Amino acid sequence: MANPQPTDSHLRIAHSIQEEIMMRDFTKRQRSIVDFILRLSWGCNKKTAIIPKQRDFEIVGIGEGKIKRELQWLVNAKVIIWNRNTNEFSFNKNYDQWLVSIVPGYDKEKLTNLLHLNLTTYQNGKQLTETVSAETCQNGKVLTETVISNLPKREVGHVSNTELPRAGDRSIESIIENNIYNDHFEHAWKAYPVKRGKKKISEKQKKLLEEEVGLEQLLRCIARYKQSKPDWQQYQNGDTFFRSGFADFLDDAWDETQEGNPYGDIIL
Repeated sequence: MANPQPTDSHLRIAHSIQEEIMMRDFTKRQRSIVDFILRLSWGCNKKTAIIPKQRDFEIVGIGEGKIKRELQWLVNAKVIIWNRNTNEFSFNKNYDQWLVSIVPGYDKEKLTNLLHLNLTTYQNGKQLTETVSAETCQNGKVLTETVISNLPKREVGHVSNTELPRAGDRSIESIIENNIYNDHFEHAWKAYPVKRGKKKISEKQKKLLEEEVGLEQLLRCIARYKQSKPDWQQYQNGDTFFRSGFADFLDDAWDETQEGNPYGDIIL
């Protein structure tokens, strides 16, 4: 039976970084890539991971035909850095630079309360101690300090300075409607060159774009559209493109032999 211990070799990662990773809206594949790179870099006491072949990512369940696009997405989102000449990968710990949406249900106050609850030991319903993990070291060993007190609730750990929607009195459905659909649409809108007619795009259309097309494919549609019309004066207004114009540039309708870079100069 597996029984790993804290004294075994382990990956040390700051709570602030782990919280940022778990609150961001990564897909399963993207999260697997991030974990893989961290294990092979920080987990080996190095800043970079050497992954010679793209098919090596099959170890975490991502096939060779899909990995390039996922890697490029993470590079454009400024989560990882990829040296294509040496196939070295590094994780960007400056999470303020990440261009990845926050998960819809994230709530700073709830996280703070849960952290406080789990840092506190109770017996018979009474608070006894609060354990604080200290960053200080002595003779190469990390010390853990136990503070015996009846401390008031306090903020624990780091929360992104990104302005976040709060759950408050709003329903989860409302958060999803106002965060995911609008947030993903805003990313795509920034990528489209002619920013006219934005108010004509309904919430229903934003929802349709997210559920039926998805942000990544929509960004590819924009890149393909720009590639097909070198003269920007020929571009459709933004509302025309997002309501119907993108359809001719979907993956199923596009000839991959003319695609080139699927992301072009898009900023996610």
